[in-house]
Amino acid sequence: MPALETVGLFALAALALVAIGVVVLAFSLIRDVPKADDAGLVGLQYEEAEAKPGRGLYMEIVGAGLLMLGGLVRLRRPGISASQDES
Repeated sequence: MPALETVGLFALAALALVAIGVVVLAFSLIRDVPKADDAGLVGLQYEEAEAKPGRGLYMEIVGAGLLMLGGLVRLRRPGISASQDES
């Protein structure tokens, strides 16, 4: 555990936030955005069916950005370290 004490548990948590944000953003840009206009099976059965990106897609992208931003702010902000948190 000496490596954890050197880096700090807060920094590891911040790195995890950034990593999760990157994965969610990559997934949404690679998988969800290209399929946002696809009506799927309903579009095959009904001529007037249409699909468009909705709030969920935008919230997913904004949420990923906020995860990364929160992690980066914590990494760049000198503040509470793991040794200070124990007291």
